[in-house]
Amino acid sequence: MADRDAWRPPRTCDDYWSEWKHCKGIQNLFHHYYTFGEAPSCAQWKTDYKDCREWEKNKSAHAKEKLKLFFLQTDTIVSTILPHIMIISQELWLEQRTATKEQIKEKDSINMF
Repeated sequence: MADRDAWRPPRTCDDYWSEWKHCKGIQNLFHHYYTFGEAPSCAQWKTDYKDCREWEKNKSAHAKEKLKLFFLQTDTIVSTILPHIMIISQELWLEQRTATKEQIKEKDSINMF
C-alpha cells in the first residue's frame, strides 16, 4: 500500500469535532474564563476538523500536510517541555524533602529544653 493511502490523521475527524464542540460549550467557556480571564480559542480544533474532512474526501495533500505539521509541532512542544517539567518537579521534591528534615531538626532542638 502506498504511503498516501496508508496515512491517517492523528485523530479521527469526529474527535476534532467533539473537541471543538466541547471547547465552545458554556461550561468550558465559564471554566476557561474563570481560570485564565479570557475566552478559549477554539479555532484550531475547527481548522483541524475541516482539514481532516478535506483529507477524507479528496485525499488533499495540503490538508494532510497541515494536519501533520500541527501534530509534529505539538509533539515537539511536549517533548521539549516535558523533560524540563520533570527536572523542576524533581528539584521541588528534593527541596521539600530537605526543608522537612531541617524543620524536624529545628523542632527537636526547640523541644530539648
